[in-house]
Amino acid sequence: MTETTRSHQSIVVDGGRTLCFAEWGDPAGFPVFGLHGTPGGLLNRHPDEGKYAEAGARVITYDRPGYGGSTRRPGRSVVDCVGDVAAIADHLGIGRFAVTGGSGGGPHSLAVAARLGERVVRACCDVGVAPFGLDELDFFAGMDPLNVTEFGWAVDGEQRLAVELDRELREMAERVAANPSKLLGDGWALDDADRAVLSRADLAAVIREATEDLVRGGVWGLGRR
Repeated sequence: MTETTRSHQSIVVDGGRTLCFAEWGDPAGFPVFGLHGTPGGLLNRHPDEGKYAEAGARVITYDRPGYGGSTRRPGRSVVDCVGDVAAIADHLGIGRFAVTGGSGGGPHSLAVAARLGERVVRACCDVGVAPFGLDELDFFAGMDPLNVTEFGWAVDGEQRLAVELDRELREMAERVAANPSKLLGDGWALDDADRAVLSRADLAAVIREATEDLVRGGVWGLGRR
């Protein structure tokens, strides 16, 4: 842990829920909320945390409800993250900030920017997910077959989804414990560049740490409800 890192902090928000968050980089730097993917958590970050300080950034990550140490929020939707991000920002005395989100975090980033427009100076949605159920969009077109399978479980309902995700989470934990580069397993259609990144030694500690924290929270972050 670097001098500028403060991980696993928490606040209590509406209804007595706990939200866990972490800070990385320069405490006096410009605040940037980094919203994790699906799955993910507050420990997902660049393996060289000093890069944040070099860039003059104060990066805040947090566990969405049901992930890591954050209390589950049954029935939540993407837009519900807005109040949680605002609560953490208020707690830290942050007025204006940037927000970024990758994959499953992308829609959450856009929601924060849309609802907290005056406070958000810049937003990034990296490889985000489109809304489901739009008449003009084939949601599954071009998607990795394993993603199609997982989203299909979600369409089938919570009971099916929870069972399958629990199995996947346990299998992922076993793979990572043995070899962090196997985080995603062998079934995904990754190119050589992606596999090279996952094989980097500097990512191993971050992957192990983040996966252990993810398993601690169970499947309810992924299943949402």
